[in-house]
Amino acid sequence: MPGWRFFTKRSAAEPLRLGALGFSVAIHLAALMVLGAIHFGRQTDGPAQAVSPDISVHLVERVLQQPAAPRPKPKVTPPVAPTVAPAIEPRPAAPKPPAPKPEPVEDPAPSFPPTADSHPADTVFFSGTTVTAKRVCYVVDGSGSMFGLMYLVREQLRESILKLSAEQAFNVVFFMDNGRLLQAFDGTLETASPAAKAAALNLLGQIRPAGQTVAEPALEMAMRMHDKSGQRAEVLYFVTDGFDLMDDDEGAFMRRIEALRKAIAPTTVVHTIGIYPASRDSTVLARLAQVCGGHYLEVN
Repeated sequence: MPGWRFFTKRSAAEPLRLGALGFSVAIHLAALMVLGAIHFGRQTDGPAQAVSPDISVHLVERVLQQPAAPRPKPKVTPPVAPTVAPAIEPRPAAPKPPAPKPEPVEDPAPSFPPTADSHPADTVFFSGTTVTAKRVCYVVDGSGSMFGLMYLVREQLRESILKLSAEQAFNVVFFMDNGRLLQAFDGTLETASPAAKAAALNLLGQIRPAGQTVAEPALEMAMRMHDKSGQRAEVLYFVTDGFDLMDDDEGAFMRRIEALRKAIAPTTVVHTIGIYPASRDSTVLARLAQVCGGHYLEVN
């Protein structure tokens, strides 16, 4: 407002600020004076003499004009791959050969020396037929169809022979090879001595089934056998697994055997034993035993 004056109140710190500012200005002026004195002192001394360099310009140019020596390439050695032994793969196991098919058991039937105390009692044949006759003949199938079954026949036949008493006479006839006959004694019934039993058992061990089954010649031979007194066999044991009939008429075979028995040995009894026979052969054997006064035993 006109006519008015404004007065501000000074603080107590303002004199200190002014003193510090003045001191700073004095310091800067002193520094400038010192720098100026140094600068003017150098100019009065005259220009400084240049120092000659130790390396001339010509030497430098010569060095520059020389072709640069090729720097040797560093020899780089390729890293050596570590040697790794190849893994040894195990060889596959050799395939096992196929197991051979089991051969039918062929018992060689070694000889068993008969004992001196053979039982004089009855003899059991094939665990079902009792031998009480004084004169006996075994007619046994030795054809190829008996291969694999002969071990059973040998076992039972051996047991029956060993049990024969000294009062009994016997023989064993095998029919094989299409009618070929093998017998323990040549057409006779021998007393069941230890020597005779040993001979019969030795024959058992030599039999090797072969050929077709032709039974009629063996049955006829057995019916014609006799002992030392001329008497014929009381009992025949006909052992087979079946036979090859020459015709389809089963009755014709039985009629021929029955006719032989009536003509040669009408009192002889024929027992039949079937070893795992077929149904047809089982029927024929059962009827044959019936017409010949005997019994039929089937082994299965």
